[in-house]
Amino acid sequence: MIQRQEQARPSSALQLGRGVLLLLAGCGAWAGLDLFVRHDLPGASWLQHQAFRALVVPMEWATEGSGERLVWVLALGAVVLASALLNRGSLWARPVVYGLALSLALLGLTAVSLATLMERALALGVLVSVVLAARGMPSRSEATAPSGSVTTLLILATLSTTAYYVYALFMTRGEGYPLLQSLGGALRDSGASWTGVWFGAVALLGLGAGLVRPLPLRVWLRSIVPGVLIGSLSSVGAALVLVPSAVLLAAVLIPRLHALGGPLAWPARMVFPCLVAGLLFGHTYSARVLACPPADHPRLQRLATPGEVFRLALGKDGRLALALREDQRFGAIRTDAAEPSIAFAGSGALKPDWRSDGFQLAGTPEELVYAASIDSFFASVIPADPTDFESVATSSMSSWNAGSGSSRMDPERAARSSINNVLARLNGDSSWVEDAFGVPGLCWVNTLHWSDSEGLLYIGCEERAGLHRYDPEGQGMIDGQSDTRLGDVQDLAFGEGDLDASTFSISLWRSRFLTELDRDSLQIKRQVAIGGTHYHLAYDPKTQLLFASSYYGGRVRVVDARSMETRASLPGDFGTREVVVHPAARLLLASSTYSGELRLWSLREQEPRLVENLSLGGHIKDIRVDPTSPRAWTWSQCGLYSIDLSGL
Repeated sequence: MIQRQEQARPSSALQLGRGVLLLLAGCGAWAGLDLFVRHDLPGASWLQHQAFRALVVPMEWATEGSGERLVWVLALGAVVLASALLNRGSLWARPVVYGLALSLALLGLTAVSLATLMERALALGVLVSVVLAARGMPSRSEATAPSGSVTTLLILATLSTTAYYVYALFMTRGEGYPLLQSLGGALRDSGASWTGVWFGAVALLGLGAGLVRPLPLRVWLRSIVPGVLIGSLSSVGAALVLVPSAVLLAAVLIPRLHALGGPLAWPARMVFPCLVAGLLFGHTYSARVLACPPADHPRLQRLATPGEVFRLALGKDGRLALALREDQRFGAIRTDAAEPSIAFAGSGALKPDWRSDGFQLAGTPEELVYAASIDSFFASVIPADPTDFESVATSSMSSWNAGSGSSRMDPERAARSSINNVLARLNGDSSWVEDAFGVPGLCWVNTLHWSDSEGLLYIGCEERAGLHRYDPEGQGMIDGQSDTRLGDVQDLAFGEGDLDASTFSISLWRSRFLTELDRDSLQIKRQVAIGGTHYHLAYDPKTQLLFASSYYGGRVRVVDARSMETRASLPGDFGTREVVVHPAARLLLASSTYSGELRLWSLREQEPRLVENLSLGGHIKDIRVDPTSPRAWTWSQCGLYSIDLSGL
């Protein structure tokens, strides 16, 4: 009797584990369906935010500071894994090996999910065709597993590349921008096409797979036709090349890799989906991110082709200031000039602690905002050497919040704190950096906004909850709010009319709430759950509606600022990033990082109506509109563009 109970316990534990896995799979499927159809399903945004935090929090912890933790984690992990592989018979070794295998499989699944969201129709077409073709493939028992060393190398190469892409995508690593810029420029200069290169590579891969293990013609044709038809909803040409190639790859890889057992079983099953995900990523970048509009486009005029423009700010007399992150400079361009060209800002009369090499900043500019009431620009700069600013006196800094409520940071503690970002002030022509200074204890700057009515600069924090205000006249921080409910302050909007006492904020990393704060005290008044990963916030003073771009949700959420209730959800594409309202033209402009499209929504009717899609190339960071004329400006991988909004 006792033996029977002891034998039953593992079975019960196994059933419980399976039940938990099924529950997690169901939650993941529900959240994924919401993302795929771009429709707000009940509870899906909460599930997505929790999954996002579960993925990002370990990355945040490991990469905090200069990255020593990541090095130690990788080194310790390599030692533990090597020991586990040498002691496979030990009880502790098997969980380590299987845990690593499961982690690799989950990272692979994340990459596949991202690729599916970027290329919905193509991914669905490949899935349908592979499932149909599976009937003509050998079963697991009939297939011969490949040699262990070659298979291990293939699995590790595929999944480590996939893991790094996921890491770079979520942690916004910047190594890829110069690479994309240089490769894209080389291909454009040579007259070649990214899409043509992608087509050739995929066709060659499929041809090679077909020669290794050809499928019966009847099975092949029967399986690819439905997939091509589905994939053609995205691109006919891409579907005709990708779907057959993916089916031939599946015939070669799936039977062999699925024949593997032990700890390699889970990662082996992710190799084929990860390879297809790589092909889908390739199409996104070649056909959308780096595909540029024609030179004679009726609405678009390319003004210049600078490196990455992180922020734009419209000053007086049609002067557009630029934060050139790749060039590590500030620039400006006259939008009304017959032949526009970028002029770089001079270094100006800077404090002794600010280093300058000619006209190039000793750091990387990011945020940029125009302060109309004092005719100046303010910017944040990531200094190349933060120790240059450790000697800045704290006497110029008033007390500011270090936690929730009214707690204050002691000046001596602030003096010991490191400097993440430097604040720079440019003159009204954005041609001269008048001043640059570090504020000890200030957070990593996430956003800058200027309040004309208060004469104050609002500073939002990225790596922790925080919103602070700087007084340029008194040259000091005056107050702040660091309530953890606020989350990181990704973007702000100031209410107008009967809402002029309110400031609204959204969070990208740490909160799923849209927050209303009291303008005077910065205390939280109301919050509404709209989901996480929101990048930008726009406010329409006429309708008093707020528009929040959901980056991973692929939509723009519309919230009534008076009632703080969600009114609608406008479909976008994966990587929906910038949203801005043109009050005179009654338009909402919403961009996507990966589709390369700028969607224009009319706000003249009761419900927003899509009026036009403009393809400008991907990685749009910022959009600025001219409130006095139907004109907007933005930067993409293809250049700095002026957009004609008339007639819409």
